[in-house]
Amino acid sequence: MIRVKKRKTEIKFNSKLYCKECIADAVKAFSDTCECSVKDEGNYSVVSINTDMDANHVRNEFCNYVLGLMKNSAKV
Repeated sequence: MIRVKKRKTEIKFNSKLYCKECIADAVKAFSDTCECSVKDEGNYSVVSINTDMDANHVRNEFCNYVLGLMKNSAKV
């Protein structure tokens, strides 16, 4: 049996700058690829990601996805 160590990363999105709906949609979209959850902490939406892949790469792709959703929904 091969055991793959999960890698964890966390992203803090300032609620004044980022659309909470877009963040939630990104969490849903990435759920097939990794374990994601979001919680509110003051003025931030904090996304936790557990993945078998390179955590930095997944974090960057997640951020790009959120920005793309915001741009496409005219929330930028």
